Amino acid sequence: MRNTRSSLKRRRRPDPMRAYDDLPAPLRAWLSTAVLPWSPQSALRIWRKAIQGDQGTPVSRRPKLSRDEVTAYAAKLSELAKWSADQGVVLSYHHHMGAMVQDSEDIDWLMEGSSKELTLLYDTGHLHFAGADPLAVLDRWGHRVQHVHFKDVRQPVLDWVRAEDKSFLDGVAAGVYSVPGDPDGCIDFRAITDRLKAIDYSGWIVVEAEQDPAKAPPYEYAKLGYDHIIDICGRSGLTIG
Repeated sequence: MRNTRSSLKRRRRPDPMRAYDDLPAPLRAWLSTAVLPWSPQSALRIWRKAIQGDQGTPVSRRPKLSRDEVTAYAAKLSELAKWSADQGVVLSYHHHMGAMVQDSEDIDWLMEGSSKELTLLYDTGHLHFAGADPLAVLDRWGHRVQHVHFKDVRQPVLDWVRAEDKSFLDGVAAGVYSVPGDPDGCIDFRAITDRLKAIDYSGWIVVEAEQDPAKAPPYEYAKLGYDHIIDICGRSGLTIG
């Protein structure tokens, strides 16, 4: 029998839709297309740790997770990767400027704390931007690399981003990235394809560069990058499928 005379106040449950409505508009848009379910609280915690979409926040102010935080994150990703593998899909983690896993230390912690089912998407441009040595990362974690993005970096623009304390998007708009084969770039892609051959890599190599299409015509630059990759892969002995 219910006690209608109780002096206890009724506990009000939080309204999940109100919490969803209070999220930033870009985050709500992303959640509307997310494959996996996210609570508004979990999504907001992760959103606050990533600044790649915030032009007002310099890359120098990226929130840095502790090793314990990355290890806990890696454990959760491992469970997802195992489930994904059971469905026949390999899960690859893309390190990224302005995100929770950005530099070589972050990558070390993520790979050390995760199971072999979680693989790595290796991105040359993001590594160089983050101050990492792309070859050193490949030497250490090449056995976990499942997918590769080749993009080059214009060093003078990167130097400007650091000197003026600019954001990731400021750098992109100013042309910090380009494609392999661009004389303005600074990354030695031939050395990387040599390493990929040495570890018997057989996955995708994607030509990529976030650039202003008004300054860098997409077809022209895509062809430049593609032709350069075909050339250096051939020289390194990598077979193009």
